[in-house]
Amino acid sequence: MKFVQGCRVFDYTSIFSDGNYSFAGAVVRRLLIELMTVLKGLRVDVVHYIYPEGTVFISPLVLKHIFGKKVVMTFHLSPKWYSTYPARESLLKKCARRFFQGLAYRCVKTCDHAISLTTDAAAVYAKAYGLRGVSVVPHGIVVGPQPPPKLVVDKQVCIVGRNYRDIDFINAVLGNERAHGYTFHLVGVDFDRIYAPAGVAVHVHRERLSHAQYAEVLDRCLVMLLPLTFATANNAILEAYLHKVFVLTTRAGMNEDYLSDTLYEVQDPQAFFDRADKLFAGAAGVEIQEALMQARKSATDRFGWPGVVRQLYVIYDRL
Repeated sequence: MKFVQGCRVFDYTSIFSDGNYSFAGAVVRRLLIELMTVLKGLRVDVVHYIYPEGTVFISPLVLKHIFGKKVVMTFHLSPKWYSTYPARESLLKKCARRFFQGLAYRCVKTCDHAISLTTDAAAVYAKAYGLRGVSVVPHGIVVGPQPPPKLVVDKQVCIVGRNYRDIDFINAVLGNERAHGYTFHLVGVDFDRIYAPAGVAVHVHRERLSHAQYAEVLDRCLVMLLPLTFATANNAILEAYLHKVFVLTTRAGMNEDYLSDTLYEVQDPQAFFDRADKLFAGAAGVEIQEALMQARKSATDRFGWPGVVRQLYVIYDRL
């Protein structure tokens, strides 16, 4: 947010953020946030919701239809989210969830302009919400200092993130006989659904890592396994590029805006190990090192936050 000049930033996550509240308390918290958003929005001409799904109920409608504000939304979740409900909930919670998700769905359909983080998802949002204006503005990345030289001494792979991760694919990789001899680092994954047989080296990083700790994990690995069911925010890919890590994903087509020579599509565990073995075997070669350097340069030039913010200003000015 420090790159956004002249804008008022409201971070809803800082309100009652300890998470120690009941379901009723969560509803009250959301309503308070909506009220504060309206009060903040009265001071500006354009209100941009960075993560509207599940966080807005009524404020976009109030700001747009009563006060004439322009509403911009950056989408992160699949439209299917609005018809997905946890199986084990009380009837009261299910009814409340359906009610608020219905309100949120109405809000996103009425935004003046939508932003998608990928070209592939833009068409999905336009069709699902009946939107005319959908722009593609990529995810950004904070460009840190140059990482140390990649000295690969063993086969270390990182698996990062929770949302839209293909857990079955991850378990199939860990359960493959070729997984022996590899070390897998799990960061922010849905750990309770991961099953690795005895003898497969899995380091589970359950604690919330600092930037330095996360960078240390990435710098230790040459390969990131990224099996996806849907692609929106692609910060994991950009983090891999900055830290000179190859990305092996199941959905390269959904990430076409972020493709580089260090991202490959793999459709099954055997293909993953075939590609990973080749990368580790040639890790010290000039070709691989050059590809990793170019990926980092691409992330720096194309996805640094100042450039992303400039693209947003074009949209704001147009509105």
